[in-house]
Parts: sequence; C-alpha cells; structure tokens
Amino acid sequence: MITLIKYFLNNKIAVNVFVLGLFFLGLLSFNNIPKEGMPGIELNQVQITTTYPGAAPEDVELNVTIPLEEEISEMTGIDYVESVSTDNMSSIFIQLDESYSKREIEETIQEIRDAVDTVNDLPPEVEDAPLVQELKTDDVPIIEIALSDADHEVLRSNARKLELALEKISLVSGVDKIGYFDSEIHIEVDPDALNEAYFSFPELAESIRKRNIRSTSGTLESYKGLKNIMILNKFKDPLEVKDVILRSNFNQKRVRLHQVATVKLTEKDHKIKIRNNGEKGISLVVKKKLGADIIKTIKDIKIVTADILGEKYHYSFVNDQSKTTRMRLRLLFNNALSGFVIVLILLFLFLSKKAAFWTAFGIPFCFIAAFTVFPLFNITFSAIALAGLIVVLGIVVDDAIVVSDKIIFYQERGLKPKEAAYSAVKDLIIPITLSTFTTIIAYTTLLSLGGRPGKFVIAIPVIVIIILIVSLIESFLFLPHHISSGRNLGKKEKPGWFLKLENAYRRSLIIVLKKKVLFLGFAIVLLGASVFSAKLFLKFRMFPQSAIETFYIKVEGPNNYNLDMTENVVKDIEKIIQKLPEHELESFTSRIGHHSMSKTKNHGDHENWAIVNVFLTPDISRNRTAAEIISEVKKKYKSPKNIRVFFETKKVGPIQDKPITVHLSSNDDNNLNTAVKVIASILKDMKSMGVADIDNSRKPGKEELVINLDQEKLASIGISTEDVAQVLRIAYE
Repeated sequence: MITLIKYFLNNKIAVNVFVLGLFFLGLLSFNNIPKEGMPGIELNQVQITTTYPGAAPEDVELNVTIPLEEEISEMTGIDYVESVSTDNMSSIFIQLDESYSKREIEETIQEIRDAVDTVNDLPPEVEDAPLVQELKTDDVPIIEIALSDADHEVLRSNARKLELALEKISLVSGVDKIGYFDSEIHIEVDPDALNEAYFSFPELAESIRKRNIRSTSGTLESYKGLKNIMILNKFKDPLEVKDVILRSNFNQKRVRLHQVATVKLTEKDHKIKIRNNGEKGISLVVKKKLGADIIKTIKDIKIVTADILGEKYHYSFVNDQSKTTRMRLRLLFNNALSGFVIVLILLFLFLSKKAAFWTAFGIPFCFIAAFTVFPLFNITFSAIALAGLIVVLGIVVDDAIVVSDKIIFYQERGLKPKEAAYSAVKDLIIPITLSTFTTIIAYTTLLSLGGRPGKFVIAIPVIVIIILIVSLIESFLFLPHHISSGRNLGKKEKPGWFLKLENAYRRSLIIVLKKKVLFLGFAIVLLGASVFSAKLFLKFRMFPQSAIETFYIKVEGPNNYNLDMTENVVKDIEKIIQKLPEHELESFTSRIGHHSMSKTKNHGDHENWAIVNVFLTPDISRNRTAAEIISEVKKKYKSPKNIRVFFETKKVGPIQDKPITVHLSSNDDNNLNTAVKVIASILKDMKSMGVADIDNSRKPGKEELVINLDQEKLASIGISTEDVAQVLRIAYE
C-alpha cells in the first residue's frame, strides 16, 4: 500500500487519468442505470387462480380449491398455503421457502405447474385451465391513466386507441384496460314463445353450438390429387346468431331464434363498475419492461397520452410510481450541492483555498466513481437506493478532511509538499482505515437481515460500503497528490476567534482529564439513561409509515345489494372526497365489486363491495397529513347502519399486510365461525391499546335458494338432476 501511495503521489499523469476516467465512466453509468420506484425483488410467491362460472363459494371450494390444494400439499419447498373461495373464483396463494436459491425456486414453481396440470377432474364449467403465476415486484404497474366520459362508446373508443399507442412504446411491457370488456351476444329468451315452439333451453343452446362450426371433415382423393374437406360455418357477424334455425319442416316453416328471443350485442358482465374522479370511466394500467427507466418510460407515456386524447378530454394520471424516485433524485442533488458549498465554505475558513477545493471535490467524485460499479451489484436508482445515497452523503468527506488537515500540519512545520503528504498518509492510513471499517461493519449487519425486508433494503448497505471504500481510496491515493502539487503553503495564521475557541477547548479538556473518573461515570449514567429512555419511549417500526399519499375507503353493504345499489353508496362518499382542497387531492378512483387494492383486477367478487382509492398530493405540498384528512372524511360521512365503511392507508415497504394477522384453520365450519367470533370479541376489547379496523377474510356470501328435487318424479318423466341443473344454468348464468 505504501508503494502504491508513493507511486500516485509522484505520478501526475496516473492521478489525472484515474480521476478523469472514473468521472467519465461514472457519468456514463449514471445515464445507463435504470431509475425505478421500488427495487425489484424476488417475492418467492405463487398464485393459482381458477374461474368457475356460476358457482357458489362452497362449490368452488369443494370442486376446485380442495383438489388443487391436495395435489400441491405434499410438495417440498412450500412454506405455507392460503386459499380464498368466492363466487365464481378460486384463488390459492403459495409462499415458497425463503431459504431456497433462485434455481430451486424456479424448479419448485415448475413442479407446482406440473402438479396443477395433473388435476383432470375439475368441473366441465371450468373452461379455462387454472392460471399459475409467479408474483414479482416487477409486475407492479408504474402508472394508471384514468379516463372518464359520459358517452360510453366514446370512452371505449378512446381507451382502445390509447392502448394501441402505448403498446408501441419500446419501454412498455403491457397495458391492461380496467373497465373495458369484450363484447358478447346476450340472448333474452321469451319463455312463452319458447313453449309455443315446443323448444327447451338445452335444445336452443345446442342448436346455436351446432350452427357455429369450423371443422375438417377428412380428405378427398381424386385423379387430380388430394384435397382437404372443410366446413366453414362460423358466424361472420355476431348478430347472425339471431337467424339460427331452431326447427324446420318440409313445408318450409321455420322457427328462428329471433322469433323466441331478443338478441343484442353488449359488453361481457364482469360484475364490476369503474368510476374515475366521480364519473364512469375506464382505466389503463401500464407496466414497464424489466430494467426500463421508470422516469423516461412515464415521460413517454404522458407525451403519447396527450397526443392521442388532446387537452380537452377528461383524464388524469394516478398512482405515478416515478414521483418518489424523482423527488429523491432532486433531494440527493440539492443535498449534494448544498453540502458541497457548505463544506467548501467551512474548509476555506480553516484550510488553504487549494486544500479546501480538493477536499470538497471528494463529495461528487466519490459518488460518481461509485456509479461505475453499481451495475456489477445490480443496483438501480430506486427509492431505497437513493435513500442509501442520502445516508452516506453526510459521512463521505470525513476521511478527506482529516488527511488534508494533517498534510497542511506537516507543511506548516517546514516539510516539503510531497514529504508532508507522504508523512500525513503514513500516519493516518491505519486509524482512518480502521474507523472506516467500523462504519462498514455496522452497515454489514443489514446484509444479514434476511427475508423480504432484507431483500428490500440490501441496496443501502451495499451503496454505503462501496462509497466509503471509494472515499478511502480517494483520500489516500488522489487527494495527497492534488494538495501537495505546487509550492509549499507555509504556515497560515489562525484567526483570533479560532484561537479563542481553541483555548476554550484546551481548558475544558484539561478539566475533564483531571477528573476523568467523574466524567466517565457521568458518561455511563448518560448512556444508561438513554438506553432506558429508548426502551420506554422509542417505538420500533421497520418501515415508518410517514408521508402517506394514498389511502383506501372500503365499503361493504348488505348481501342483497347489487352493483347499482353499492354504486349509490360510493357516490355519496365521492361527493365528500371531491370537496377536499385542490392542493391536497390529486385524484381518486372507485371500483364497485371488490375490495382488492390491485390496480389490474378487472372482475368483481361481491356486488355489495366497493373500494375507493384516494391519491393525495405529495406530503410536502400540503399542510395536513393523510391521517388528518382521513379523520375529516370519517366525520363528514355518516354511513347508514347497514353499511360498513373502513379506511386503510397504503403501506410503505415490502410488507403490505396488516401489522398483526391471526390465522385460523378448521375443517368444521361451526368451530371456525365460533373461533372467529371469540377472537373478534377479544380484539374489540383491546381498542384502548391501539387496536383498530378489525377485519376478517370470512365474508358471508349471497343468500341461497336451495332446490330439493323429487327423484321419483324426475325418473317418471325421464329427466335427471343434471338436466334440471343445465336448464337453470342456461337461464340464470
């Protein structure tokens, strides 16, 4: 190391080449490092989603969820399995073993897919195979474009045009249209007309199926060669279905579908309604490609949106994931600039102009030089990485100040510049290295945090360690050469005010050293008091939930509420939200039909459920906190007794669950319901201890009309239970 120090101290070209080279490479790397909202981490989670049309939750559980769970329950590498069975839908959540390597996780996920494929006894109504997907943070949408228009056809047209334009952006991986549904044919049968034609529901459905066929019927062999025989009888226009012949005779008397039913083209019913900023709307949720720069991507998205929709059309951007990144980049730049100026001014007071400049120069140099190795550690400019850069900003120049002061100290005592620099570095190399490594060791503890939180914050210790090492190298190899270049600065007279401060410090130090036992005891007492105070008053929170900018209002109506009735409740809440000041409210969206916070969910679970997503302006631009705004909304909205409304804030960090979750399981529904009531009662009694917003996942479904069939009468008229079920499904599904 000493040889290396001497080499750089006496080699101007080597120093300049390294400094300029690292500066150039660092700036180049800065432009290429992706900017993103939150860091992409492996969640090691899998979700299996299956659609079972027209089925009640109990049927979904028995016929879909349980068979799938049984197939995957014996697999290794699974930490735990949770499932939710609702009307028409089965959702199975699988948490994989956090200790598994990336290769083992991939193998386990493939085994889960294979296991799901082996389940071949699902009900025939389950037309689509169960969807197995790995949950990743990279799949999180980066922005939502909320469109609203009173004319639904104009709304659909604009949404479609905008989708096609956004998909052409090279950095965009996909666009989901929420509230935009495919068209389908609705056949509303007149039962009386159907009876007069002596036709049944199953026969009607079968006639339509047999008419809409594309089939290969073999091969025709002739002296001219071979030809495939094709039957092409698919509907070219969906409305052609109304002319399907149900019955005909030799007298050319025919009964067509439109004679017994009304046929119309309409949107597919997904049991969900979308509202944006108080009006009916459609939302386009955009995702970026892996490694794409979120700031550049969203900038392109906003430009394309403005070009397609124009200034007069009503739309808004919500859930912009680049806001935090942009804010912290500005904060980092402003802090770095102000830090550089403040350090430069302070150093000018105590050091020479040259020493002050080159010492302060270490701040931008260490950061820019460190950027060159960020790609090697897969570090992107996420909100967490930028937090790490801000943390290390305050300690990066400490080594350089000590080295500069020591070099000037030796110069003032008559040593030549090079000798003074060498002596200073030789004296300080061990203590500065040790002090730097104590800081590094403190931050390495974050590397062993483990689990999802550990993956989330790993960029902070890596960034701090890299920049501290770069600072150490700059202080020992480059800074001494810069300060020692040129003539000897000689001894600099200290200003009078500084001499007075120095004398006061000297007298204080003498007093402390004379009574060191007393002051040591005082220090120990002060340390003990600090520890006791921290234990008593300091609250632990892994990810502080400050500066909240998004909160949710969940609505739960009676089980007999349909979408329209639930929408009316939501409208009353929206009127209160709309009255919030413009400098506090950015926008809001409503989803009638579910409670999910997912921006991409495009189907409903319960018609009596709804969720209102409220997006506030940045915390620094408003006087009130999110909690105060929520409190005002709670006071203004007086919900009816049969309507349940509760509020949640968007969590900051990788853990989106509630602070405490109690898991219950039992094969006996009565025991399970009893346990839920007991625990809910206990928690309600703990409200004085801070327990609030108690909820459970066991929700009552719609009321059921149970039909008990007389098997003897069915047998006497030659029909089966399956025939009855088929007729009812066709009529009501």
